[in-house]
Amino acid sequence: MKKQIRNGVTGLAFLIIALALIFPAVGSAPQVHTGLRVACGDWSPSDFFATLVSDFTAETGIPVEVVKIPWSEYQTVIQNAWQQQSDEFDLIIGDSQWLGTGAEHGHYADLSDLVHLVKNQFTSQSIAAYCEYPAGGGRYYALPCESDCAAFAYRRDLFEDPAERSSFQARYGRELTVPQTWREFRDVAEFFTRPPDLYGAAMFYSDEYDFITSGFQQILWSFGGEFLPVPDRGTPSRFVKAGMVGDIKESINSPAGVEALTFFIDLLQFNPPDVLDYTDVSDTEGAFFAGKVAICQQWIALMPQFTGALNPYKEQTGFFVTPGQDYHFISLGGQGISLSAYSKNQEIARQFLSWFAQDAVQLKWAQLGGLSSSVAVIASETFLQAEPYNPVFMQSLPLVRDFYNIPEYAELLQSTQIHLYAAARGIETPQEALDRIAAEHEQILSARSNVEKWTEY
Repeated sequence: MKKQIRNGVTGLAFLIIALALIFPAVGSAPQVHTGLRVACGDWSPSDFFATLVSDFTAETGIPVEVVKIPWSEYQTVIQNAWQQQSDEFDLIIGDSQWLGTGAEHGHYADLSDLVHLVKNQFTSQSIAAYCEYPAGGGRYYALPCESDCAAFAYRRDLFEDPAERSSFQARYGRELTVPQTWREFRDVAEFFTRPPDLYGAAMFYSDEYDFITSGFQQILWSFGGEFLPVPDRGTPSRFVKAGMVGDIKESINSPAGVEALTFFIDLLQFNPPDVLDYTDVSDTEGAFFAGKVAICQQWIALMPQFTGALNPYKEQTGFFVTPGQDYHFISLGGQGISLSAYSKNQEIARQFLSWFAQDAVQLKWAQLGGLSSSVAVIASETFLQAEPYNPVFMQSLPLVRDFYNIPEYAELLQSTQIHLYAAARGIETPQEALDRIAAEHEQILSARSNVEKWTEY
């Protein structure tokens, strides 16, 4: 398969030539330049990226500084840079939800010419989620960088234990396997809940940032619910047209939405008692490493922790795709890489993006530990065998969906975080929580002056 990857890169020679007509060829950089500064969150993928860019410097002589900013400060730092129209950063590895703000307010440079040349090298879902704005508009403001989605780790020693398997079969009338549906997930979580020493799962319920929203929305979608009405639930772009404005309140608080939230809250009883007090997604893996849970929800970008020294069960840890139900959707994570409109290094920044898009570079990115969405890379045996969770990532990518990425996403997210968490705490009923989200989202979205750019996902 390594040979196939090399042949694939050779077969794209015509594409590289085409790129050279628009952007300076790698190796022919201007002799005088100031180098590039790339802003990113401070986590392990940024370390992988810093290693990768040294290859670009070696090939071109252009220095690249990777500026790692704590996640708690990252969005504020970038917003301040935008407000000042600062050239502090040439490239920004930004969350998918930033795309609308970056595009509509002119903070991100239009990369449509570049992306049109390379988009077929990446999965259609990643191009839609990280690059295109508005959905279906054919304009692009990023390249896929660190693709990501939610998944699960589990204790294979528990699932494969003959006594556990026999007991599960007797209780539920079926074989103990990793769950394919959310209702199967509930059975497995219930089965392994044996307080105070063991619980079925540790999941995303925190009111920090987007945790409970990310945990709930994939159940909402899989049960047939929506934040907003969409013309076709199976269409990846999910462009919301102006004529659907009046139906907003009939979506998230529909019977399907209420059923989904009721189900999501019901799963709490199979989580550790302090799960609502978790302050970071790493707390779920902490419960797993402490032997408190049989199943742990986590972003795949953070799965390397499960194969490292911190996990005493690393030899017994397996991974599985987030379940579906009537439909099958998974919460998107990750970031694209965008060119700052305020950069004074537009030419060499585009040169870097052209270099980064090459399959050979994407393969190196994946080998270092990055999560590439290159079609050639994720289908390769090299990638699939590199880490035990990589096959889960490959299977999950076609199923990903995202929260709103329009400029109002922060207000919309605050609404979901507050009311979903209130429902989890028992302060609001599922119906009350979703009614309030629907009303607040309608109020926020109805204030938009350009309805045609409403993009839910």
